[in-house]
Amino acid sequence: MKNSYFNRIKYTVLMTLVAGLFLNFSAQSDYDWELKKDKDGIKVYTRKHETSSFKEFKLVAEIEAPNISVIPAVLLDIDKYTEWMPDTEDAEVIKKIDDGHLIYYTQSGAPWPVSDRDGIYEQKATFFKEEKKVIIEVSCFDEYDYPTRKGVVRMTEGSGHWDISEIEMGKFKVIYQYLANPGGSIPAWLANSSVVNIPYRVTVNLKEMVAKGGHDDVELDFID
Repeated sequence: MKNSYFNRIKYTVLMTLVAGLFLNFSAQSDYDWELKKDKDGIKVYTRKHETSSFKEFKLVAEIEAPNISVIPAVLLDIDKYTEWMPDTEDAEVIKKIDDGHLIYYTQSGAPWPVSDRDGIYEQKATFFKEEKKVIIEVSCFDEYDYPTRKGVVRMTEGSGHWDISEIEMGKFKVIYQYLANPGGSIPAWLANSSVVNIPYRVTVNLKEMVAKGGHDDVELDFID
């Protein structure tokens, strides 16, 4: 009986310590973010990453949309990326598992003398009904059997996510967080100089795409 009592005490103390460490880590992680741009209701943060010389970004914005399917529908419509994703010159779906699970290719232009970049990506979307939230995980394949193009550098490192949650009817909070390695010989300072402006442009264009209404009636099989 006594051993059982002390075991419960030990367990409680252990869980308290674990919770404290978790909260401390979370607080530290949030503290690491630095606000770099705050314009038109769009905030872009960056932070140094312990495993990379390139900076990670986090974007926070509010976007009006008729329903929770619209913003994910735009993000999952790969064929239209050339219309609104900054500097995207080519985009095509390689494999569609379902509406929310895609493998696709994109190529992005870069100013001379930097070579264009391309990559093979995977998107996995999950709908959380009770929270009224959609999370789209995005990751770059380090290896994938897909033709390379002359003069284009293949990116093989990158991961992040989109977090779309309903604030109120017709208004959604959008968080976009990503860490990428552009590959090739681009120095970290040059890549980091665009880590603020590109996600900002992405969000401005995303708002415009949503406002056009072309995805208002799209039904996604993972949202019910």
